[in-house]
Amino acid sequence: MRYLCLKSPVPSYEQALEEVHSILDLRAPSGGGTWAITCRTTQTFFGWVWVVLLGDVPYIDLGYRLAPKFWGHGYATEAGRQVAHHAFLDLGIPHLTALIHPLNLASARVAEKVGLSLTGKVDFLGTVLDRYAVSRAHYVGSVSSEGVPLMLSLSGVPSKDR
Repeated sequence: MRYLCLKSPVPSYEQALEEVHSILDLRAPSGGGTWAITCRTTQTFFGWVWVVLLGDVPYIDLGYRLAPKFWGHGYATEAGRQVAHHAFLDLGIPHLTALIHPLNLASARVAEKVGLSLTGKVDFLGTVLDRYAVSRAHYVGSVSSEGVPLMLSLSGVPSKDR
C-alpha cells in the first residue's frame, strides 16, 4: 500500500466497508467497476480489483488493492486476469492501463503476468508513475495463442454506470 496514491490500505473487510462508497463511486465504463476479491470457500475479504476511468486522464485503469497479508499468493494476478478477460471480451474495451509506482516491483510483475507491458511514464496526482498498457487485440491474441480458455464468469459489486 505504500506505493498507492490513496489515503489508506485495506487491512480488513470491516474497514473496507467504511470506504466502500468512495471505491464504488469511481467512474467506470459501462459494465466495468469494482469487485471484491474474496476466498471462494471462507468468503475472507482479500481486497479489491477494478476497471475504472482515471480522473481526467484518458485511461481505463486495471487496478488491484489487497491487504498486505494476502500479497505474494497470486490473488492479484488471478483477479487481474479475470477482470482483463471481462474488460476485453465482454465489454470490448480497446485498451487497459495500469499506473504503477516505479518502486512497486511486485505490482509491476502482476501487470506483466496479466499481459500489460511498460509503455512509459505519466504524472498522476503529482507522482510520476510507470504506465503499463495492453490493447484488446494484443491481449486476445496472446491468451488464445497460449491455449487459455476465453470463458469468464465474473460476478461482484457493479459500479454505477456513468
